Amino acid sequence: MSLKRFAAAPLLAALFSLSFCAPLSAALDPEVKKPYTMQVVLHFAQHRLLTPVFQSQVEHELKDGLQAALGDLAQVKIVYQHPRLDEVIAQGMQRALDSWNWLDETKTHFIFIDFVDGRYNIQARQYDGFAGLASPVVRQSQVDDRQLVSRQAALLVDQDFGLAGTLGSTAGKKEGDVIEVSLKGGALGAPLDHWIKKDDVLAVSQISEQGSRRHARRVPWTLLQVSDTPKDGVCRCRLFYRHQDPLPMRRGTLGYRCLKLGTKDASVRLRLISEGAKAKPLGGRQILISSNGFDAEPVDRQSTNADGLMPSPTSQKFRNIAFVKIYEQKMALAQVPVEIMDERTVTIPINDDPKMQMLGQLYRDRERWIRHLYDGLESAAATVKELNALPASAGKGHEEAMAKAQGALKAIDADIFNAAEERENLAKAFREADQKVKQKTTLELFLSEGDKRIADLRARRIPLTQYMVKLAQIIKDVQDPKRLQLRERWERGRLLERDAEFQQAIDAYESVFAQGYEDPQLREELNKLKQGWQTKSEAHRRAHNFIYDTWPRLRTAKEMKDNFAEAKKAFETCKKEHDLLRPQKILRVNVTHLAAISNELEGLRDSDDDKRTAEIIQDLVEKIKDLSDKISEYLRSNKPPE
Repeated sequence: MSLKRFAAAPLLAALFSLSFCAPLSAALDPEVKKPYTMQVVLHFAQHRLLTPVFQSQVEHELKDGLQAALGDLAQVKIVYQHPRLDEVIAQGMQRALDSWNWLDETKTHFIFIDFVDGRYNIQARQYDGFAGLASPVVRQSQVDDRQLVSRQAALLVDQDFGLAGTLGSTAGKKEGDVIEVSLKGGALGAPLDHWIKKDDVLAVSQISEQGSRRHARRVPWTLLQVSDTPKDGVCRCRLFYRHQDPLPMRRGTLGYRCLKLGTKDASVRLRLISEGAKAKPLGGRQILISSNGFDAEPVDRQSTNADGLMPSPTSQKFRNIAFVKIYEQKMALAQVPVEIMDERTVTIPINDDPKMQMLGQLYRDRERWIRHLYDGLESAAATVKELNALPASAGKGHEEAMAKAQGALKAIDADIFNAAEERENLAKAFREADQKVKQKTTLELFLSEGDKRIADLRARRIPLTQYMVKLAQIIKDVQDPKRLQLRERWERGRLLERDAEFQQAIDAYESVFAQGYEDPQLREELNKLKQGWQTKSEAHRRAHNFIYDTWPRLRTAKEMKDNFAEAKKAFETCKKEHDLLRPQKILRVNVTHLAAISNELEGLRDSDDDKRTAEIIQDLVEKIKDLSDKISEYLRSNKPPE
């Protein structure tokens, strides 16, 4: 259904002037006087010994113990339900939490308790919403005595409670430079000596703003090490990193936060693999490991075997962090700070071609750019649902709707502006690199995925602009409050249409007419929409059910792969029936799926299962992109005239 153009140039100019020049985002609040909100999610397996009485006992003992240990630093709450608990159960704590990147006010610890072979098995892992980071490992323990279960669970939480902080200025910081970190809750007066000490290690996250939402991404191979005892809630930390310029302040970046890791004293085990989709072990590379910075004298030297492994763990234990240098003969390949969490093998992907090493950072920056664009698209998509949830009432209701739409439009424009600026930076870096390394790809191909997502963002702003213009015109011209309310409801239906929620739009339009509103032109538009929305065969009905009920609800790459053939079949059925509506929904969902599996890929490790998942994702991404291109071409070729 097309929106009729009308003369509103002055109004459009005013709306655009308000939305285009979005200011840089405000600095992050370190919340030094705000306690942690700590939520412990308890999940018990089904077993006759894990009775309700026992569960209640664990709950109360765990809460009392944690609250006593944390004091004024945190407010502890024990719960049995969580919006993402099913996801954690299905995927496991490692994979599920690795893919999360949102920010909220809660430090969430998951504790799973089971009884197997005569012992109580306990697993624990946390996600810190302030820093947007998960603790790196799943803690596990076993006890024989049921009276010790709550105590052991508390000890696992204690290892990874993890004070979080906000980094001060990062401008111009180099290897080994000091950065001041303001600790959340650090100014509450609670003692911190148990929770953070000299030489402790913190992971770093980049906090970005996409639309009205904030997201976090761990900065890879970048660590802070506490150099002094914290004072007045501030600790000084030395910066160590692998890749150059690890903490840039670009548009859309609010700043950086960090999370204290539950590191320990342990020996180091390393494995080297090649970078890229088809990783292979790298044997014959020299590894030098130091305990006090990259310039310190190595305390262990080894060469990798044919499997890319160090033949044996280091001869001594390292405290919290190891500084690893990698060579091929006399050529330096990489220097990597490694947090010591346990004695597991740490896999380090490297590129032993110096020229390709130079390109590595460029491609990492591109992937970050694309992830930010997906985050922006998710935020923009949420706006339509938020607007539709507002009450359509006269007076302040219209003001609230206009303000929300205006805020969303400003956010989209800021995302587009930031993405375009980052695109120019990437293009410049690509040209500079291409002068030194003749690449196999072109600049257009290098930027193509991001360019498509920028185009998607620009398409998202069109219906919002139209909604605002129409709403302003209606408020100006319509005096009857009830008629005004119904016309506003109609315009929200248009937003639902542009979001491919056609049944919801039809329901909105029908509700307007059901309340006595009549307009011949709008009635004609509704009839055309209903005609185009009808299913024309049993196969068409099945395609509809898949597109709206099954395809959007898939969460993992494996689920999407298993259903991808059905998605293609549903599109082909729509083409056969000359359906121009339902394919729009597939396009919308495809963008969401690409964002989800991008996060899933980022959280994968080096296990055989994760390697297989990575292969599935890489193949699936290309298939989804190809399907989206075919749908876009079909819709362009058959678009009715305005």
